[in-house]
Amino acid sequence: MLYGGRSVRGYRYENIISYDKAKKLVEEGAVGKVHSNLIHNFFNWKSVREFVLERDGYTCHYCGFYGDTIDHKVPNSKGGARTPNNCVCACIECNRNKADIGYEEYINNVELIEQG
Repeated sequence: MLYGGRSVRGYRYENIISYDKAKKLVEEGAVGKVHSNLIHNFFNWKSVREFVLERDGYTCHYCGFYGDTIDHKVPNSKGGARTPNNCVCACIECNRNKADIGYEEYINNVELIEQG
């Protein structure tokens, strides 16, 4: 599957990605299908970052304090995509603590720590 778009500086780019990754990106609304072998990227990383921070009001999704970093609910290392649906605003401390732990697992661990 051919994947393309524009960089932050406006340069065109194209990459080849797997069908499964392309399917996930289309389902999450991050890309549009041009034809059977070509999808177009709607977001570059800068626009995803700006969109997520504005959407979440610069408030950490985990602790409620000021946040200015982006955290992936499903980490990149576990197949997560750079899409607005997979990203939330986080403070630096929560982002470091979560590392590459899955979203549900991290939320459950935070709740256990707060209770105990």
